[in-house]
Amino acid sequence: MTITDGPTSSKACEIYSVLRKNALLWKWRCAGADGGMTVCAEEYALFFQCAAAARARGYEPRSGWTDPCASIFARREAAKTVQPK
Repeated sequence: MTITDGPTSSKACEIYSVLRKNALLWKWRCAGADGGMTVCAEEYALFFQCAAAARARGYEPRSGWTDPCASIFARREAAKTVQPK
């Protein structure tokens, strides 16, 4: 999903997990048009903090990510679409 904020549009980024001293932290990265990678220097304790930081810098997290929590979010989204009988 690409959203616009003023005259420029956001670029897709990937959020991924890193293991640091028995803690799962989150970072984001984006592939540039020239093939180079933009990687955030910060590590975030919570996924949503990482996503918010990426958005604040003009990036939009991809919806096709496959980290450990992907199935949790997929089930949550699927539950929202179930129609009552």
